[in-house]
Amino acid sequence: MIYATLPAMKQSKNIALALGCAIISASFTHKHEYYVSVGEMVLNADSEHLEIAMQLFTDDLEYALEQSEEIQIDVLNDDDAEEFIENYIESHFAIWGQDGKKLDYDLKGVEGDANAVIVYLESDDLNSGQKIQVQHKVLMDYFPHQINILKVGLGDGRLSYRFDADQQIQQISI
Repeated sequence: MIYATLPAMKQSKNIALALGCAIISASFTHKHEYYVSVGEMVLNADSEHLEIAMQLFTDDLEYALEQSEEIQIDVLNDDDAEEFIENYIESHFAIWGQDGKKLDYDLKGVEGDANAVIVYLESDDLNSGQKIQVQHKVLMDYFPHQINILKVGLGDGRLSYRFDADQQIQQISI
């Protein structure tokens, strides 16, 4: 009786193996269904600087840099990658203070792996209690359905803001 089920078991294993291979090979293609980045922004009370971390899909960032700079780039291994990342981020992410002046920030570092890159930024001085304007259109020029989520730390709480093609700028109280 057990021997009668062996061909069915082999067929099930073959189907499972084929599905597994299909899923793995699909994961190595550039196309994926969702285009989302997640970031966090907090005001460091001691330094009065905004500290920002943005997590982006590695392949999406590389694609955007390759399109905008017309070069092939490995964001984790190329020596000049940080310069290209900084230029790209500066042209797609901006903060204005309550006085309407654009707030300067510096790229503090980049780290990641084949799946995701985290970009670290730090702003100039900013006093708490201000309303700022944030523009977050990173990757939207090449991925029209891109959604950027920015979690903003406020004391013990946190609010999340959603940026997309229809709403690239939001007012945030710090």
